[in-house]
Amino acid sequence: MTAEDARREFLSETRFGTENTYDPVLLQFLKLSSESFAGFRDDPGKELTTGKLRLALDALSQIPLIDTEATNAVGVELGERALNEVLGQNKTWLYRALESITQETILQKITLRLLQAQLPLYAQILQGPLEYGRDIVVVLEEGGNRILRMYQLKFGDISTTVWRTVKSQREEMFQVPLSEFQFTDRVQARQGFLLANGHAGQYVEPAMDGWFKEQKEDHQRDLKFIHLDAIVTWILEYRLINEFKAALAEQRIKIVY
Repeated sequence: MTAEDARREFLSETRFGTENTYDPVLLQFLKLSSESFAGFRDDPGKELTTGKLRLALDALSQIPLIDTEATNAVGVELGERALNEVLGQNKTWLYRALESITQETILQKITLRLLQAQLPLYAQILQGPLEYGRDIVVVLEEGGNRILRMYQLKFGDISTTVWRTVKSQREEMFQVPLSEFQFTDRVQARQGFLLANGHAGQYVEPAMDGWFKEQKEDHQRDLKFIHLDAIVTWILEYRLINEFKAALAEQRIKIVY
């Protein structure tokens, strides 16, 4: 939520509620913050001379319930956001963070958190030798239908050697039945995904392309390849950046901006 969004929501709520002693002060903070961000976006050189961010923090410090430590923390966040307005938001850190994952178990845990953020009916990592290419299984509802999504995860680029192993497992993904004990209701459709925090190697790409087409045309299987760029797009389109940051922190992965 932007400062302007917060200001509008605050005005909407206070219009029908009981006014608090410090509401005008909070409104002043939101107003100055919103104006300052707009200034940094439109004319950063001029905005640097207005001192509106400092005035906004001074207004916030007048509220007794907000101590100095909290005000300083807000100041750091406001400063970072103002810098983003000037320089443009840095998104390449998403690539660096994903590329830094070199263990499949960690990639599985982070992917599970991203899937859980979309509130599925069921989501679980399957461990053990009899998973049949299903590292993560998810059940969700779309258009009134329950869909089972099965994910096989690999870290790094997909080489010819890796693909030979993956291919047989992906066939088993659909051939071997999966217990529906935890799904409560029968699923109407099944989808399979190969997810990697890399790309298909140039020598294996033709083989992968042919196999995916064969599975769709000859067996009517819904299979897709999710590469590094597709993961980043997924995180951005579904607004999962905070969930991704929390998942990285959970695995003690430091973000390098």
